[in-house]
Amino acid sequence: MIRQSLLASALLFSAPLIADAQSVQAEQRVERVVTVAGENGAEREELEATERLQPGDRLQYTLEYTNSGDDAAENLSPVMAVPSEVLLEAGSITPRTATIEFSADGGTSFSALGELTITEGAVSRRADLEDITHVRWVLAEPVETGETGYVSYRATVR
Repeated sequence: MIRQSLLASALLFSAPLIADAQSVQAEQRVERVVTVAGENGAEREELEATERLQPGDRLQYTLEYTNSGDDAAENLSPVMAVPSEVLLEAGSITPRTATIEFSADGGTSFSALGELTITEGAVSRRADLEDITHVRWVLAEPVETGETGYVSYRATVR
């Protein structure tokens, strides 16, 4: 079993996270994705808190942010680490309205997934989901005073 506390330390508060760190607060949640049967027999996904995880469990990492300042917060770029214990799920990153960038070098540099390369010795190759260490969202719109938003991704416990 893997303790959730090992996985919950995925939030990176770096310089590009918040344009005005004094007016924007952020809180991260890590929840297990479970499939439940609805009343009509159709399956749906729900999120639940959990203390212990098993390989194969699906997780959702969510960063919720709120602008409590007097002015709109511009140029927000939230960053979350992808713990080595999980594999990022393709197509799970939201919101899709943001520019989404990836890092495979511990958050030092970011680019689109198709442009990200890994150098192993003298050989370079295109990075894949297993190489991703961080996800960054570049928000297109300012976050107005009192506005709350979120970014998230899903991953599977290795």
